[in-house]
Amino acid sequence: MNHINGMQKKVTKDKQKQPKEPNGTRLALLMQEAASKNLFSYIEDPAAWQRKIRKDRPLPGRDD
Repeated sequence: MNHINGMQKKVTKDKQKQPKEPNGTRLALLMQEAASKNLFSYIEDPAAWQRKIRKDRPLPGRDD
């Protein structure tokens, strides 16, 4: 049980470190940086790539 309490304290402490302001500007900068590095240039057809890596799971409350 001590490891659970330790994790809860760590999560709480980490949440306190997060800025209270929106991070949209930071996210936009990160996205620009990723785009400039062409990180996903190896993906020729994004829709086909997503279908290939997608892992479907049964929906709760449905038999199919």
